[in-house]
Amino acid sequence: MTHQRIRKIVVLGGGAAGWMSASVLCKVLSPQQCRIELVESEDLGIIGVGEATIAGIHWLNRILGIDEDEFMRQSQATFKLGIDFVDWARPGSRYYHPFGRYGVNLKGVEFHHLWVRAWLAKQVERPADYCMTTVAALHGKFDRPDRAPKTSPISRLSYAYHLDAMLYAKYLRKYAETRGVKRTEGKVIKVDQNPEDGFVTALHTHKGEKIEGDLFLDASGQRALLIQDTLKTGVTDLSHLLPCDRAWAVPCEGLASIDPSTRSTAREAGWQWRIPLQHRIGNGHVFCNEFMSEDEAHAILMRNLDGRPLADARLIKFRTGRSRQVWNKNVIAVGLSAGFLEPLEATTIHIILGTLNKILTYFPTRDFDARTVGEFNRAVELEFETIKDFLILHYHASPGRTGPFWRYFHNLQLPDRLVHMMETFRRTARIIPSEWDQFKEASWFSIFMGQEVLPTDYYPPADGLEMHEILSHLAQIKHDIRAAAGRMPAHADYIRGNCLAPREGII
Repeated sequence: MTHQRIRKIVVLGGGAAGWMSASVLCKVLSPQQCRIELVESEDLGIIGVGEATIAGIHWLNRILGIDEDEFMRQSQATFKLGIDFVDWARPGSRYYHPFGRYGVNLKGVEFHHLWVRAWLAKQVERPADYCMTTVAALHGKFDRPDRAPKTSPISRLSYAYHLDAMLYAKYLRKYAETRGVKRTEGKVIKVDQNPEDGFVTALHTHKGEKIEGDLFLDASGQRALLIQDTLKTGVTDLSHLLPCDRAWAVPCEGLASIDPSTRSTAREAGWQWRIPLQHRIGNGHVFCNEFMSEDEAHAILMRNLDGRPLADARLIKFRTGRSRQVWNKNVIAVGLSAGFLEPLEATTIHIILGTLNKILTYFPTRDFDARTVGEFNRAVELEFETIKDFLILHYHASPGRTGPFWRYFHNLQLPDRLVHMMETFRRTARIIPSEWDQFKEASWFSIFMGQEVLPTDYYPPADGLEMHEILSHLAQIKHDIRAAAGRMPAHADYIRGNCLAPREGII
C-alpha cells in the first residue's frame, strides 16, 4: 500500500496557523517520506493579534522539541497562568480561571466536592485559595513546576504563554525551513481541481508558479480560499449564540512589573483583553456592533490602556461560525479557515492545536477514506460545540449585568448540553466534560463559581468523610500553597533571569 502514501503536502497561508502546521508535519514526517511546501503572500498580511495561548501548547512544544527559554526570547513571550476575569458576574466582581487544578483529592473524593461540602457549611470562602496556579498568579509569582519537588504544590502549577504572534510565526518559519519545508512567496490566483471528483490538484500564484500536492491545508484565514471559495463547503453560522462581531486591537507601552495573567474585563457590549508581553502590552475590545458603535468601542479601549499606545488601533471584523466540514475531499482547514469562536479563552489556539492533533491521529493516504474523513469531522464538530458552550456560559451567567447586550444572553435559548451541565452542577456539584471538551473539570468549576452558578448540594460520596477531616485537609492545602507562593520569584524576575529577549533584534 506504500504507493498510496501522501508524498506532497501544501500549506496555503503563513501566520501562526500555517507555520504551526508546517512545523508539526516536518517534525513527524521525514523529507524523504513527504515534501512540505508553504505558500504565502506578504502582501496579504495576517491578523496576528492572538497573543494568548493555552496550556495545550506544551503538546506542540514537546513534538517540536524546542528549547522553551529560546522560544520565549524569540517571541518576546511571558508566562500565562490563567485569566483574571473582572466585572463579569456583576460590576465589581472578580475571579480567576487558572490552568492548574485545585487542591488534592482525599480518599477517592475529588477535591472540588470536598470544598463544596465545606462551602455549603460556611466553613470556607474562596476556591482560589486552594489552587497553586491561582495564588501564584494573584501574587505575580512564577516558577517552573518540573523543577519543583513532587511533594511541593508548585509541581501542580500549570501554565501557557503570552507571545507576539508575528514573532512566533517567524520563529516557527525558521524552525520549519531548517527542517526542509519549502516556502513559496506568492498570491494564489487560481486553483486546479480534478474534473472527475473535485479534488484540489494544484495552486497557481501571481508569479506564474504552479504548486502541486496530494494533501492541502487551508490556513488562509477568514478568506478560506480552498475550503470555502474553491470547494463551497458551507458554514454553520453561530452568531446568534455568540453575537460579538468586531474587535479593536492596539499595543501600548508595558510596565516594569509583568502580570502572569491575561485580564478580561467585561464592558457594556463585550469585553476588553489585556495581555502583557516582554516589550509591550497587547490590548483589545471585543464587542457586538448591534449594541455598540465602532467609535464608542474604540473610545472605551483607548481610555482604558495602561500606557501610551504604540500604534493606531486596528478594527477586525469577524463572524462566529465553523466550516460544515473542516476536512473536505483532500483539503483540511486550519485556524480561522476552519472557523472562529471569538478570542475569549484563546479559542483560536484551542482549535488550531486540536485540528493538528487530529490530523496526526487521522493522517490519510491518497485514497482519502470516507470513514476516516467522517470520523475526523465529527471529532472537530464536537470540539467546536464544547468550546461554544463554554463561551456562552461566561455571557449567560452574569446576574449583575443589566444592559441590553447582557439581557440578550440572559434570554438566550441555551444549547441542551450547557443546560444539563449547569443544572447538574447546581444540584450535585458534579462536572462531566465530554470526551472532546478542551476545558476540563477545573475550568468549568472556576467559571461556575466565578459567574455565580452555585451548587445547592454536594456529591453524596463526600458524606463518607467527617467534616473535621475535610477541614483539616483543606487547611493544610491552603497553608502549603501560601508558603510555596512566598518562596517563588516574581514573574518579571524569573523572566529576566531565564528567558529575557535580547534588546537588539531577534530571529
